[in-house]
Amino acid sequence: MIASPVALVLSGGVLLPAVIAANAGLDTADRIDASRMEIHCGGKGKSAAEIATGVVGGAALGIATGPALNAVVPVQLPAGLGPTPSGR
Repeated sequence: MIASPVALVLSGGVLLPAVIAANAGLDTADRIDASRMEIHCGGKGKSAAEIATGVVGGAALGIATGPALNAVVPVQLPAGLGPTPSGR
């Protein structure tokens, strides 16, 4: 969970589409595994549409809450890792 914000900060936001896609891919795989486990344990599992709805909802929530969280808890980079003032 810490790699995504670090990658975004260090890239200046350029990696946002790649991070969203990677997180959605991992979320999809996790939900598919959970559905298979539910079926194995006697449940009905989730349909592809239910899994897709959950992934899209999770991605939307992450996009909506990410900037809000950063506004409340700004990221502080260690000295030497952030942008430097021009002219130095």
